[in-house]
Amino acid sequence: MQKIIRLLGVLLILVVSASLAMGAQTDATVNVSAQVGGTSGDAPFIENMFVLADDDLVTPGTQVMPIPGVGNEKSYKTFNKYVIVSDPNGIADIVTVYEKLFYPDGKLASGESECMDITGNPTEYTAVLDDALKASLISTEQYNAYIYGLNDAKRQLKMFKVANSLSNCDPDGSYKAYFKVVDNYGLYFEGTTNFDYLPLKAIGLDFSEINYGSVQVNVEKWVSGDENWATPQRPTIKNEGNEPLQISVQGSAMTGDKLKQTLSPKALSVELLGEHVYGLDQPVTLNGFLQPCTPTQISFDIKPPLGTAADVYRGTMSIKIV
Repeated sequence: MQKIIRLLGVLLILVVSASLAMGAQTDATVNVSAQVGGTSGDAPFIENMFVLADDDLVTPGTQVMPIPGVGNEKSYKTFNKYVIVSDPNGIADIVTVYEKLFYPDGKLASGESECMDITGNPTEYTAVLDDALKASLISTEQYNAYIYGLNDAKRQLKMFKVANSLSNCDPDGSYKAYFKVVDNYGLYFEGTTNFDYLPLKAIGLDFSEINYGSVQVNVEKWVSGDENWATPQRPTIKNEGNEPLQISVQGSAMTGDKLKQTLSPKALSVELLGEHVYGLDQPVTLNGFLQPCTPTQISFDIKPPLGTAADVYRGTMSIKIV
C-alpha cells in the first residue's frame, strides 16, 4: 500500500511539473511552417509580358494616358496586362499566373491577384496579339510564334490577362507590373515589365459665371471663393490631373447693355493661393501651383473707375493652364 502511495506521489509530481513546464493558459498561438513542393523538376517560363493600353504609338513601349477627373469624382483608366507562358513539362502543368502592380516609387499599388486564362478563346487572344503587333509591343516573328503555340492543336503556350485601373490622382511615371507563373508542384517563374503612366494637366471649375451683383463706382466688390464643389456661387478651381500646374487669367472688356460703354478689364482682379493680382487686361500667370485632385478657392473682384456710367456690364474671363 505504501508503495502505491509513493508511486501516486511521484505521478502527481510529474503531472504538476509538466503543467508548470507548459505554462497555465486559456489560449495560445504557435508558428506554423511547411516546405511545399518546388524542390525538383523544371519550372514554367514567362515568354512575354505587355500592357495593352498604348496611347502613344510613336514612343517605344506602352504609354497610358490618365482620364481627367470630374468635379469631386475621380476618373479611372482601366487597361489590361497580358502574359504568355510555357512549361517544359507541358502547359497542362501550369496552374495559374499571379500579378502585382507597383508605383514609380516602388510601393505596392495593388495586391497580388490571379490572372485569367484566355488560351481557350482564340478570337480574344488573336485580337490581343493583333493590337500588340500594331503597337510594336511584339515583333512579327513573335506574333507568328505565339499564334502557333497558342493553337489548341499545338498546345505549347498559354496566355493570361489581368485588368488594372489607375485614377487621375495616381502619380505619373514608370510603373512596374510583376507576374509569377506557378505549376502543379509549386515551381514558379517571376518576371516584370514596365509601362509609363503619362502626366496629365487639366482643370475643372464649379462655376460657369462670375456675378458681381450690384457694384458701386470706385468701390471694390468681391466674389469670394471656397473649397466646396457644391457651392457654385463661391468659385472653386480644381486640378483634375496628376501633375501640379499653374494657370493664367485674363478678362475681356465688359460692355454695357444700354449705353454700350465699355469697362476695361483693368478694373478686374483675381486672387489664388494668397496672391492677389490687379488688372486683367493682359494674361496674368499666377505663381501658385494647383496640386493634383485638390479643390482650391479662387476669388475675383471688380472696382469700376470714376466716370463709369450706370448700366449692366457683361464680358468674359479666360482661365487657362500655363
